Amino acid sequence: MDTPNYLGFLNPIHITWRKGTSDDPYIDRIDFATVVNQRVQLLEIPDKTFRVKINGMVEINYDNLKTKDISPNEFYVDYSNGFILFHQSMEGKTLSISYKGRGFIAYPSERIYHYDEKNNVTESLYDIIENSKATIQEALNKISDYQEIRNNVVIAINNANIATSNANNSANEAYIASDLAKKAYESTKIVFKPYVQTFNDILTTYPNPEFGWTVQVYDSGIRYRFDGKDWIPIDLLGGNIPKASEYVDGLMSKDDYQKLKSFPVELKDRVLVFVLPSYLGIGVQGVLGRFPFDGEIVSIRAFCGTAGTTDTLISIEKSTDLINWTSILSNNLRIKAGNNFDDNSCVVQTTDVSQGDIFRINVLQSGENAKDFTVEIKIKI
Repeated sequence: MDTPNYLGFLNPIHITWRKGTSDDPYIDRIDFATVVNQRVQLLEIPDKTFRVKINGMVEINYDNLKTKDISPNEFYVDYSNGFILFHQSMEGKTLSISYKGRGFIAYPSERIYHYDEKNNVTESLYDIIENSKATIQEALNKISDYQEIRNNVVIAINNANIATSNANNSANEAYIASDLAKKAYESTKIVFKPYVQTFNDILTTYPNPEFGWTVQVYDSGIRYRFDGKDWIPIDLLGGNIPKASEYVDGLMSKDDYQKLKSFPVELKDRVLVFVLPSYLGIGVQGVLGRFPFDGEIVSIRAFCGTAGTTDTLISIEKSTDLINWTSILSNNLRIKAGNNFDDNSCVVQTTDVSQGDIFRINVLQSGENAKDFTVEIKIKI
């Protein structure tokens, strides 16, 4: 292969990366791609931290991978080049692939090569394009010469057979070259049209589409292109990724969404705990507790390590400025003589808690010989 001289590195690989910061974050992408030769090429290089997700399939990750080692429900991601390998049973299937896009790598045509049946490099994509352009130009030149050839046929009747044969060959080459050029153009042709609200609006807004028309659907963010027969999804803009549900992947995978819904409500409860000295003195104790969230008091309980021979009576007070204190109980905590736990008779009259509220313990009556007290205030945020 004769590789053209382009003065060293004037045709480098161009790599465009995002930083993955708040100012330049990786973008959420969902590519719709068809498996060809057991692989899919993503439109961008995926981020390895967030991984690639395909509904109903499992990513495998190990070195020296062979495609025959992949199971039907598995896939392997090359995070350096942005392609995915699949089991041969996935051939021809169109998949929805979600990932975080880091950017893309643009290869110059001089660095993309064609191999023959013996796996030898024969020519680059640049050579193919340049040769095709030369062939097309030659065909166009021959078309322009056709009239002259026809006139020469009239003038030189003795060469009519040769001239006619040359003219037919030129016309055939021109047709082949023109058809190849047309197909190459139509395969990449995109004509953007104004967006619509839903996919059904495409059918009514554009009842007679032309090849290459491209329309974005606002409610899903999916961009559709007309291939001459059907509207095919080709892209999904990150800003309009649908919300996750039990059935659809989106800003959160449906598996994570279901797991989140299964978490018990009690996970939102916080407990403010007061541990008091061995023996209680009558009056306000020196331990204060500040709550950092807005919330609602669910319950207040108290217990002691050593039961007293008389009752213990405790009040809970709240303040915002450490000067003005108000009791939040209409019926105070009571630990009866001979018991380690309160009798569950306290009534909270002020349940609302604001961020920054401060709580303290006021012992109204200390049980004789009782010690090692703990008071717990459970607050739902």
